[in-house]
Amino acid sequence: SAEHADEAVKTVQSVTASDIWAKAGSAKQVLREVPYTWLKKEKPRGPVLESGVMDLVFEEDDGWVIVDYKTGGMDKEKYRPQLEAYKEAWESMGCGGVKEIGILWVDEGKYEILT
Repeated sequence: SAEHADEAVKTVQSVTASDIWAKAGSAKQVLREVPYTWLKKEKPRGPVLESGVMDLVFEEDDGWVIVDYKTGGMDKEKYRPQLEAYKEAWESMGCGGVKEIGILWVDEGKYEILT
């Protein structure tokens, strides 16, 4: 909506001005807003259908990088399970090895690597 336009523009500017965005720009492949659904085999409950959307995924010579955008407080441990789930899904679906997962803290313009 129009009332959130200024905030949306600031968010886009922060993301596109970040070092990780520039790094992705020189990657072999770059994917944005990547939806996924996969059947995760859990024990003892059985299979679980998991789905989500990865904000930024890009391929470098030595593996894939998965980046999630976050606003608000910079508590990486709060979001670690989400990023680990993205990594597990990516690799389990046969998309390739993930060498790095990280969070772009949009409000701060800082990128933090979790692995």
